[in-house]
Amino acid sequence: MKKPTFRFCVLGGGSKGNSTFVESEKTRLLIDAGLSCKQLTLRLREVGVEPETIEGIVITHEHRDHVQGVNVFAKKYHTPVYLNKAAYEARKPLFNKAAITRFFHSSEDFEINDMLISPFSIPHDAEDPIGLVLTHQGKRLGVVSDLGYVTRLVRERLRGVNSLVLESNHDVEMLLEGPYPWALKQRVKGKNGHLSNEESQKLLEEIFSSSQLKGVIFTHLSEMNNAVELVSASAGKFLEEKGVCFDIASQNAVSRMMDVS
Repeated sequence: MKKPTFRFCVLGGGSKGNSTFVESEKTRLLIDAGLSCKQLTLRLREVGVEPETIEGIVITHEHRDHVQGVNVFAKKYHTPVYLNKAAYEARKPLFNKAAITRFFHSSEDFEINDMLISPFSIPHDAEDPIGLVLTHQGKRLGVVSDLGYVTRLVRERLRGVNSLVLESNHDVEMLLEGPYPWALKQRVKGKNGHLSNEESQKLLEEIFSSSQLKGVIFTHLSEMNNAVELVSASAGKFLEEKGVCFDIASQNAVSRMMDVS
């Protein structure tokens, strides 16, 4: 019997652009489209996917590094764009140019073909930003990026996930000693900013005992304030000890493809 398909990869993750590909038997989705249409097309084809087969782009929030490719990609390939009203209103001129726009509420589940999408609110300096849990045949994939701090809701929604795309944005020491102006350092480190390596590891430790976690891709690493080696040595080491596969997304290359199992 053929094994059911439920797989994912990060097409690009970082301060310059973010997009995650998710596929089941009947559905191919992008979570965000923060790369150019050209790059999205090239990277999808790199994993054997034609861009016109993408059946929806789900937007987590309206920041440029998550939406800059939406307009051209959606218009060129007639791809529906799914987002909440707050994100739409924040970038209405951009989203108005998309071929098809479909709205969801940030606390209500919705379906795209054979995939259940469960959005939930997260703290970030955007208009009603969300994390997601995608469910297919009882298996669950969490996608959480651009997260200022870990709320109780985030912990609860990620309990029991089988796989996870998780932000590990910065090393606190690198951030504080780096060249960013203090206002930007405070934003990144603040409650509406981004998760540090330490905070990402703590979240993984908290949810691990209540989950069936088999795979994690770390994303949105700061090029200025983080390093792959630091993520590997912290949260990556914890996952390795627990027998969990992990990868670290790059701004310039596609991550490994992982099964949600």
